[in-house]
Amino acid sequence: MSESKTNSRYDKFTRAEKYTIGIILLIEPITGNENAFGFDIGSNPARLAAAHKARDSGTVVITEPIVLTQDSDSTQKAFLMILHSAKKN
Repeated sequence: MSESKTNSRYDKFTRAEKYTIGIILLIEPITGNENAFGFDIGSNPARLAAAHKARDSGTVVITEPIVLTQDSDSTQKAFLMILHSAKKN
């Protein structure tokens, strides 16, 4: 697999981090949340900061108020609860 050298959004991450940023692969209920499935939370600064804090602290972290990906046409605010579950090497 080759990596594009033109994707500056990911340039600040190590090769390992690029593949572990946080793709949403599990969401419940799926009905009404289809647009969030596959979303990379690392593409949003607030979500990325919370993901890194959860990873580094080993605790559940709640994001600052955000507009959910699946509700992008809404002005209603929500939050994500993030728990990093990968094992450290």
